Amino acid sequence: MDRRYYLKRGEHPQVLFILLNPSNATDEINDATVRRLIASTRQQGCDAFSVVNLFTLRTPHPKDLKGMHNPVGDGNTDLVRRLAHTHAVVVYAWGNLSAYLKKAYRWTNREPDFLRTVVHPLCFRHTQSGAAGHPCRLHNNQLRWEPFRCELRWRSGPPAFEAWLQARKLPLVFYLVDDDIDRIDQRC
Repeated sequence: MDRRYYLKRGEHPQVLFILLNPSNATDEINDATVRRLIASTRQQGCDAFSVVNLFTLRTPHPKDLKGMHNPVGDGNTDLVRRLAHTHAVVVYAWGNLSAYLKKAYRWTNREPDFLRTVVHPLCFRHTQSGAAGHPCRLHNNQLRWEPFRCELRWRSGPPAFEAWLQARKLPLVFYLVDDDIDRIDQRC
């Protein structure tokens, strides 16, 4: 199996989708998932996006990842973390994960620990288990983004910050890391 670490559509993408694993899409060919991402991005008024995955092995069947050597891929965690902090909008869309795939990362509240510092992540919807839903499981008219609901975790700053969020009518789904107040203000 070959690997794909990054995929981009359009110039200067501000939206980053984080999915489970790459399927058949290439730089020139769109698969069903990428076609859904294009439709969703256009519905939101954007014209460019990037895609990364929690696992880099290319397969249309996530079950194939079981038993594969290093399904995450060398350097992938750092790449995903870096891109999640450089894009204006981050949309989680990895779907439900099997117990085997969850073992590849440390998880807290339905997201990998290395993504816990992402400011206001979004998703298409929540599955019954609370995971970030995959776009191919939705109809075209359901491709809206909503806040990814996780409990609010304070990493720095006073609890009075909750009042700051409420005054701006922002959902309480933010993760705070040193002086993120300015970053949140600039994005909203």
